[in-house]
Amino acid sequence: MVRKVLKDVLVPLGGIGLMLYGPFGRAGIYPIQEIMRRLREDTQIEKLPLPRRVLDVLPSTNLLWHHERFREGMRAVNYDAELIDLFLHPVDRPFTVPELGALCVGAGLRIVRFLPTAKYEPSLIWEMKRYKAAPQEWIDRAALAGLLAGNIHMHTFFAVREDNPDETEIDISIPDLPGFVPIVRDTTDAALAAELGENETFSYGFYGTNIVATITPVM
Repeated sequence: MVRKVLKDVLVPLGGIGLMLYGPFGRAGIYPIQEIMRRLREDTQIEKLPLPRRVLDVLPSTNLLWHHERFREGMRAVNYDAELIDLFLHPVDRPFTVPELGALCVGAGLRIVRFLPTAKYEPSLIWEMKRYKAAPQEWIDRAALAGLLAGNIHMHTFFAVREDNPDETEIDISIPDLPGFVPIVRDTTDAALAAELGENETFSYGFYGTNIVATITPVM
């Protein structure tokens, strides 16, 4: 019923932005959630001291410490709301890319783009052209990228009604795609300008690869 509502609120050519958790980048969280369920208390507030106690005794073999995003900041978490959201959430349900596709199909929707797009393109991690079984459909490539990266903790994507004919996927493997415009997000204009060389190119790392982008000055 809830899923059907998503389609019903869209105009025929409308779209919707969604965010759902991914299982691989949050893999270490779910065993801790199971510990919280086994060490039962009546309310979330009564359970609140438990995550801190568990984190204090976690051995280095625990899966949670194998994920850099959580390993670096987990012991510094001081907010009760964040601890509750991570470890005491009653309806935390992660989805793989194929599961997201099936979820949207069941809701009468169609995924048209994941964000950031590059994160879901496996050819930026591994060259697959030599393999006959390399996936051709973009949704299958996105699923493979998730398996390869292993650290996608959150899926952000756009979906449209299943009867919307517009195709809005971006194939970033096509060089010099006019519609693929880089956005300065994790740096500053000054830092980016300092990186530009005489050929007006700059590079940045992505999953151990190096991507080179070209900037054309606007006169």
